[in-house]
Amino acid sequence: MNKLVRQGGIFIGVSGIGWLLDFALYTLLAFCAVPLFWCNICGAFAGISFVFIFSTRYIFKSHSALPLWVKYVLYVLYQIVLVCSVSWLLVRIHGVLLASGLLPQAALAIAAKILITPITLVLNFLVLKQLIEKM
Repeated sequence: MNKLVRQGGIFIGVSGIGWLLDFALYTLLAFCAVPLFWCNICGAFAGISFVFIFSTRYIFKSHSALPLWVKYVLYVLYQIVLVCSVSWLLVRIHGVLLASGLLPQAALAIAAKILITPITLVLNFLVLKQLIEKM
C-alpha cells in the first residue's frame, strides 16, 4: 500500500506538469478560436507524451519483455479513446456552463477543462500502472 501511495503522489506531480503543458496549449488554441474539441486533443497528446516518458522512467518499473515502444503505442491508443470521449464530455459541460450564465464567456472553456481533469487523472494512473507494471 505504501508503494501505491508513493507512486500516486509522484504521478500526481508529474501529471500536474503534463496537465500544465496540456492546459497551456489548450488555452492558447482556444484563444485562437480553434474548436474546443481540437484544442483538447492537441493539448492532451502533448501532456500524455510527457507523462508517459517520465512515468516509465521514474514511477513505474516494467517487469515484462514487452518493449516500451509497444506500451507507448498501447497507451496512445487508450488515450485516443479517452481523449475523444472526454473531449465530447468537455463540449457538453461547456454547453451546460454557457446555458447557466454563471461564468463569464471567457472563463467557460477553462472551467470545463478543470472539471474533466480529475476523471482523466484517476483513469490515467490506473491504466498506466497496469500497462507498465503488469503487461
